[in-house]
Amino acid sequence: MIPSPNHESRAGSRVDLVIIHTAEGATTAAGLGNYFANPAVEVSSHVGIDDSTTEQYVSYDQAAWGALNANHRSDQAELCGFARWSRDEWLNNHRGMLDRAADWIRERCAARGIPIRKLSPADVDAGASGVIGHVDWSLSNIGQGDHTDPGPGFPWDYVIGRASGGAPAQPPAQTSGAGPFPLPRNEYFGLITGPAASHGGYYAWEKPHIARIQRALQAKGYAPNYASWADGIYEQPTANAVAAWQRREMPGTTRFGEVWWDDWAALLA
Repeated sequence: MIPSPNHESRAGSRVDLVIIHTAEGATTAAGLGNYFANPAVEVSSHVGIDDSTTEQYVSYDQAAWGALNANHRSDQAELCGFARWSRDEWLNNHRGMLDRAADWIRERCAARGIPIRKLSPADVDAGASGVIGHVDWSLSNIGQGDHTDPGPGFPWDYVIGRASGGAPAQPPAQTSGAGPFPLPRNEYFGLITGPAASHGGYYAWEKPHIARIQRALQAKGYAPNYASWADGIYEQPTANAVAAWQRREMPGTTRFGEVWWDDWAALLA
């Protein structure tokens, strides 16, 4: 442990959020710990995570200073990375850091009784308990600050999937051209305004997958055939087109307007 003096009492607050940050400078957990050890910086997290190390700075019974008015209600981790990193950079060059982050999320969620689920800013406003990035707190109506970390390229699907018990679950092997479903089995492509399990284009990595869905709907005659319609954002017109396709071609569907792994395989076949 590299103790940081930058913390305070939780004042009896219940911890219901797990927050992921990126350090935006320090590239090792030890270096980050040395920075947090300075009382003058007035910032900290509970742990720092790099590609090979998880280092603790603040005891979990104390509030770390990393997310302003979320501090008392959260356990916080700083990843030694950058919000500007692409999805490929994270997955190809920093898989160890992602795995450690997922393992930490699993451990803290179990300790706190927090569901392992990624929350949106709307979920935060609704009082949901789960896992967020600093950006989700900043974009919520109740949050303070303007942080954007861990960035639009952060592979939440991979991290939450591993935290839930392994790598993101894949559907059975397909003989079609759909390719593997890019989400855990308990999540889906749906309205951007939907709950945490609904992926609607809020993060940049989601948009190419949604655009594939939209182009498939166009090709099958369920959506207007002009290029700008396939914009990678899952709003009501996309949900309506998906529902129309499901009613005609997916008997037994009960979740109309949402693309789950079996819908993905059939629609993109």
